[in-house]
Amino acid sequence: MLTAGATLGACTSSSDGTSASAGKPPAGACGKAAAGPGLGYCVVESKELVFPGAARLGVGEVMLRSLDDQTAAIVARDERGFYALSAICTHACCTVSLCGAGADCRSPTLSPRDCGDAVRAVIAPSGPAFLCPCHGSTFSADGTSMSGPALRALPPVTLRISGDDLIVDLSTPASAAQRT
Repeated sequence: MLTAGATLGACTSSSDGTSASAGKPPAGACGKAAAGPGLGYCVVESKELVFPGAARLGVGEVMLRSLDDQTAAIVARDERGFYALSAICTHACCTVSLCGAGADCRSPTLSPRDCGDAVRAVIAPSGPAFLCPCHGSTFSADGTSMSGPALRALPPVTLRISGDDLIVDLSTPASAAQRT
């Protein structure tokens, strides 16, 4: 399924909905303290998230999966292939939500639950595709920041195909153009 979980950031809550202190993992079996190095703005240790069946995504489809408040990824397919993004907002480390095709993206339309199944949607190739519910930042399908307060794009991360599954390596950055 995945290797270890980790959290550290501004918008942290436990799986039971109560707040967790910054630097401490959420309550429950899904997280443990991070050792780094991970991404530059949120500390995460080496980890992989498996997206079952995601290798069957069609062009314009996306899946979002969350381990905990600070460990989430997006896999998507465009006309050039599959790609993966961190689903952690670059402003205050909150997990973004999917807007879905045609959504105005003023409120999240699809959001994963901690340790739950990946959510799947069709997204528009232009306009907002992801929304940060903490402070309203929006991002395009390729992760580019469209409105703040987040000024940086959602970072691309590596992925590989294993049968019908896509496996995202959150500890390894990728180039924005990289496709599988």
